[in-house]
Amino acid sequence: MAISFVAAGAVVQAFGPGTTPLAVAVPSGVANGDLLLLFSCRTGSSGSGAFNTPAGWINIPQLTMNTLTNARHSFAAYRVANSEPASYNLSTLDPDNESGGAVMLAYRGVDTSTQLDATPVGDITQNDTNNGDPPSITTATNNAWVVCFDYTRPTGDTTAFTPPSGYTERVDSVGSDFQISVADKLVASAGAEDPGAFGTGGSGGVNDHIVGTLALRPAAAGGAGTIPAMFMGSNLGKKLLINGGSLKC
Repeated sequence: MAISFVAAGAVVQAFGPGTTPLAVAVPSGVANGDLLLLFSCRTGSSGSGAFNTPAGWINIPQLTMNTLTNARHSFAAYRVANSEPASYNLSTLDPDNESGGAVMLAYRGVDTSTQLDATPVGDITQNDTNNGDPPSITTATNNAWVVCFDYTRPTGDTTAFTPPSGYTERVDSVGSDFQISVADKLVASAGAEDPGAFGTGGSGGVNDHIVGTLALRPAAAGGAGTIPAMFMGSNLGKKLLINGGSLKC
């Protein structure tokens, strides 16, 4: 079964204590069995930044990163949709004031038992640069979808993102102290996939990127089929009629 994009919810942004939950909306049109992806990032304080994973979600540790150098903290998780509420609350353990935001995306046709096709890869070291460059990933299954994101802490820059070449942008949100873009691509043949960099205008006002890449595995298509029966034993030596003729066997 081919994977398809369903929708992205509205990006929620806030400034305040990390312990105050962000209500992250479930995208419209979600059906049971769809895969939900949740991305978030916070910046601004020197606290731990550790996120509380909402009940029923599976944290993606490779994309949940913390650095005290620039006080930036990212979070990623997924779940298979099942009678979804209107939104989920996401909070951190940090009581200090921070700027941040979150967004949820939905995909259909993802394998419901092995959702991630490869180990996700994140990078929190891309500081003082205009454009964030998500890491490469090696898919294991043909027709997997690669999803990559870029969080930045803008400094007076409100330029929209440009997705990596060949990718379709699903989220592009610009705030006073928080920017996020999410893009995806069908990778027909399994193997190494390097998304390339997001563009953020190149004005010199964007820096300190958090980037990440994951791959979604498509659900298996079709059934096992029917194995033709073979006539053995007492049927050996009997006549098989073919188009009105006969064949000795």
